Amino acid sequence: PVHSARHNTSGGYPSHFWTQGLMEYYCLTGDRDVLEVATALGDAIIRFFHDPERGRFYSNFDRENGWALLALVHLYDLTREPRFGTELDRLCEFILAQPPVNGDVKQGYFALSYVRAFYFVLNYIEGLDLYQRLTGREDLADWLVRALRPLPGQVRKLFREGGTAYSTPAALAIGYERTGDPDFLAAG
Repeated sequence: PVHSARHNTSGGYPSHFWTQGLMEYYCLTGDRDVLEVATALGDAIIRFFHDPERGRFYSNFDRENGWALLALVHLYDLTREPRFGTELDRLCEFILAQPPVNGDVKQGYFALSYVRAFYFVLNYIEGLDLYQRLTGREDLADWLVRALRPLPGQVRKLFREGGTAYSTPAALAIGYERTGDPDFLAAG
């Protein structure tokens, strides 16, 4: 069900198909019905991506693809189903092909508007971080470091301007884990 009236014309779509909690519940209880539901959500994401009429995904670098990435990576983590890995690899290729904001690596991959409301894109960081750890893909490790490197400066800039940077602490922690640079912790 949708979380607000007529949200996205009252239909379900991948950015609202969340599997993380279901997978945690499955790990705690072994309830096979929960695994079946989570797997069905993953299959629905894949169908949505490839539906020629509805599949607008792989066209925008926004939260829609990020939530789908996070949902699929949690499924893949526990099931190792090849279809989820194949779709994750497609998503990763889409993400890796994205240019930095205005082509400026120092500015990063996330405009300040996204840093201000990082919950819109934190799913990319969390999803790629887990998928990279599962697969060992160095291209993902490199992208994560490039994407996260500007974040401490962006957070400081927003605070100096009187703004806030919601949901960045998790990304700053991942940045610290990947680089060892204490500037990520100081910015947090």
